[in-house]
Amino acid sequence: MPTALIGTILLTLRGRGVGKTELETRVQWLTDRVRAKGGRVAHFGNAPLSEIIERGLEVLGKDLVGVVGGLPEPTYFA
Repeated sequence: MPTALIGTILLTLRGRGVGKTELETRVQWLTDRVRAKGGRVAHFGNAPLSEIIERGLEVLGKDLVGVVGGLPEPTYFA
């Protein structure tokens, strides 16, 4: 589930959050690591990773994931 991947990334980072581009990079990395170790990650057809992450952030909601405004790209934190 993309929400588990997103949550894992946000909860393991220190600092002021992670930008959207970096979040996508880290989710892809984590997905690859899980699969490399024999785990399974849901397949979402041909949907781009950015769209999957956007939907996952919507599911998690504003109570779980905060957004820092006023920056060049959205920055998320838990």
